[in-house]
Amino acid sequence: MLLKSFFYLFFCPLKLVASDGVQQSRPVTVDILVIDANDNTPTFSQVSYNVELFTNMLPGETVLQLTAQDADAGLNGLITYAILAGDQGDFIINNRTGRITLAPRVTLTVGRSYALTVRASDNAPDTERRSSITTVYIEVLPPNNQSPPRFPLQTYNLEISEAMRIGAILLNLQATDRELDPITYQIQSGDPQQVFNLSRTIGLLLLAKPLDRETIDQYRLIVTASDGHPGGISTATVSIVITDVNDNDPTFDLTLPRNLTVREEEANVLVGQVRATDPDAGLNGQVQYRLLSFMSLFTINATGSIFTAVPLDRETRSRYDLIVEASDGAVDPRRTTITLLVEVTDINDNSPVFSQPVYTVNVPENTPSGTVILRLSAVDADLVSNVTYRIKTEAARQLFAVNRLTGAVSVLQALDFEDLAAGNSTYTFEVEALDHGGVLPPGTATVIVRITDMNDFSPVFRQALYKGLVAPNAEKGTVITTVLAEDQDPPVSTQSPNEVYFCDL
Repeated sequence: MLLKSFFYLFFCPLKLVASDGVQQSRPVTVDILVIDANDNTPTFSQVSYNVELFTNMLPGETVLQLTAQDADAGLNGLITYAILAGDQGDFIINNRTGRITLAPRVTLTVGRSYALTVRASDNAPDTERRSSITTVYIEVLPPNNQSPPRFPLQTYNLEISEAMRIGAILLNLQATDRELDPITYQIQSGDPQQVFNLSRTIGLLLLAKPLDRETIDQYRLIVTASDGHPGGISTATVSIVITDVNDNDPTFDLTLPRNLTVREEEANVLVGQVRATDPDAGLNGQVQYRLLSFMSLFTINATGSIFTAVPLDRETRSRYDLIVEASDGAVDPRRTTITLLVEVTDINDNSPVFSQPVYTVNVPENTPSGTVILRLSAVDADLVSNVTYRIKTEAARQLFAVNRLTGAVSVLQALDFEDLAAGNSTYTFEVEALDHGGVLPPGTATVIVRITDMNDFSPVFRQALYKGLVAPNAEKGTVITTVLAEDQDPPVSTQSPNEVYFCDL
């Protein structure tokens, strides 16, 4: 499994969305793994190299640093170096780094020359392996009594944490001088902010100022060693890569809308999106999202897109303060939050509701036509509603009317209790309240109108003259005659007569 992983070139995640032209599905992730093929040959920077050496060169000293490049991945891009011919046993090459040095126990002779054939090959299987060659021409010269100081390496590669303390020793760049002259060290270029300090006499590279990987993540210093003689200067390159520490919180993009709207009664629809970035590297800079409020009503995916989880009801709640958290992928993650205002927009999904299911009103008989006897009231919970009223019962429309806008119920004609008493003095009918569109079923209520009697008739005797006889010695309470009167108004109580008699003497 480890060997196989070397052939992976890169990992490509794609986000796909299906659409019918109006609505979109929630995005899905398709991960594509691209596998490398060994289609590149290692390449030297030059076809040939020319090197001059002095007879006082010591075994182990660097003759030349060769570098070849191979754009393939894994073992296909791992380069191995070898001297094929021409070294005559006087030179060796590091098969990994390409550094050519003078072999142990070798003494160079003035006037001698060499033509080294060097091969760079990748580490693919034998049947697929690719390689290229170059020639290194070497000429041996008499000793140089004023040879410059020499660094152990021509190139130094260093990784340091951005949390490195000031004053820390990063590298020992001490060079050697054949003539044992005093050596002076200096950073020639690559450090304009003077973040590093190279001690002038001993060649120690120190950290002078705090590092911030998010500002500068690598440095390429050119350092010199001088023995003070003309031409007595040599250079080396120090490549410094700054590694990350988790020192930044994720930051939300405040240019994206924070006031969002969504229609009520729709689930799995896009509400809006947040986006946060973290300048830290690796997992320290990988941002993930979650909701801290109303988790049962909304969802958020890995890209920061927010959806409704269930249909929302504006009449229950019209706005939500949605808190979104962004955190990085560190073991001890750093977090930040943002609050979004989500307004739920209205749809016509409610019927009007009367203030009471039954309205009861007492109306005196002979009330004039057009008199308002009752005011209906209905409310529609939708945001935009223009409630209108009407009488549903057809028969009641002959006696009563309702103002369609105000709900005022009035009589269309005077009603006589005595005409109704023999039957029923109560009218019962249904009324309706409709919303502005008339799409949903109307709200209904019952109206009960009781016609009450007015004392609008006088008692009338059945005859104009009554005669009676009484004996002189009649006892108190003796009936003389009986008089009768009638009143067309109904009795006040079923327990008592409607007429009261008085005697005017």
